[in-house]
Amino acid sequence: MLTNVAEKTEKSVAEKIRDGDLLTLAEAAPHLGQKNHWGVRNLINYCGLPTVRFGKRGIRIDPADIQDWKMKHREVVTY
Repeated sequence: MLTNVAEKTEKSVAEKIRDGDLLTLAEAAPHLGQKNHWGVRNLINYCGLPTVRFGKRGIRIDPADIQDWKMKHREVVTY
């Protein structure tokens, strides 16, 4: 007989953004116009995208930082 087994449920990216949870590089990529996590790494290394680091390898991005960074780097193009 099975008792109440807690199922591990993952939050969707939309739920993480709504709740203010940190995103992985792969989850943040589409919101930054990148195809994968390597494009996000380039934005971090060369364009100053803010991150939260855990040890040497753990990198997460705050959704609020994505919005602030996008507003700061917005350009108006006129012809």
